[in-house]
Amino acid sequence: MRPSSSSSSFEESDVSVCDDFLRARRRTRGRGSFHEKLNEFINSFVRYTDSGELFQKKSDDDDDDDDDDSSSSSSFVSGTFWIEKKALDDPANAIERYCATLANRCALVKKKTDESFAGCEFWIQDVCSDELPKAYHTDCDQPRFDENAGEFVKNHPLVSTVFYATDLGGATVVFDDSLKSTKRAVVSPKVNRVLAFRGDLVHGVCKGPLYDENGCLYQRVTLLVNFWEKDKRPRCARDLPKDLFPDDDDEDFKEDLDEDDSARAATRAVLRLKHITLNSQQNYDLEWSNQEVPLEVFKTIHDDYAQKNDDDGYSLLVEYV
Repeated sequence: MRPSSSSSSFEESDVSVCDDFLRARRRTRGRGSFHEKLNEFINSFVRYTDSGELFQKKSDDDDDDDDDDSSSSSSFVSGTFWIEKKALDDPANAIERYCATLANRCALVKKKTDESFAGCEFWIQDVCSDELPKAYHTDCDQPRFDENAGEFVKNHPLVSTVFYATDLGGATVVFDDSLKSTKRAVVSPKVNRVLAFRGDLVHGVCKGPLYDENGCLYQRVTLLVNFWEKDKRPRCARDLPKDLFPDDDDEDFKEDLDEDDSARAATRAVLRLKHITLNSQQNYDLEWSNQEVPLEVFKTIHDDYAQKNDDDGYSLLVEYV
């Protein structure tokens, strides 16, 4: 497994945030923008998941895999899917095109993968505000036995990314090292925002408000894409069933891709994280452990930051001294 590069700057080397990642585009023959196409894909994915069609399709596929081991039987339901790197050279649908855009235009992805990776693992999280948020964890494959090392090892992706499809919900928190680290990035959801970070870092979701501005429960929707090293494809990641998600037959699709994502296009700009320094980390350990952004951090956000930015999301680097 490739060792993580050492860095003196958590902000610049290990995590980045980019707003307006999918740029506004002209509409072509009434077919809509690529951002709209990606939203259509996300909505279809959620609909097939809720109806059970996506799970059933994976079970059917499992039955045809004669060489699968017991962990891949029809009783095992994977929530992630796989796109080979070669598919990104000529993307045929919205999710392949989005992954290609990440690979070519997200500076942190380009830096951490050195443009050399096996492919992309992706999945979608659609969580209601009255459900528990995603617990702190690291992204990893199922442990594999390393014959050379004589032990089971866990592989982590090169880079993990989050695309926010809604403005609602709790913030994502990425820890510099462990849950006790003195630095952590806190990024709130904002439509068309992309968070990218080193794939072995601890992260999770903090609790958000229970109701939206209309007093209703709501969904926090994110598209997660991880980039994996060669020969490290996660065993749980399955090929996307093409009968549910066919290739885009729009004649303008390839033309639009060339126009928007050619080598001449500029790399998406990175949004600088606002730095907040606080004392006595222990005073906030209980709130962090309960997956809550500490009240003192919220006060700083709203007193010093959000009001100046029309309350349209925050990206912070919280550091304890």
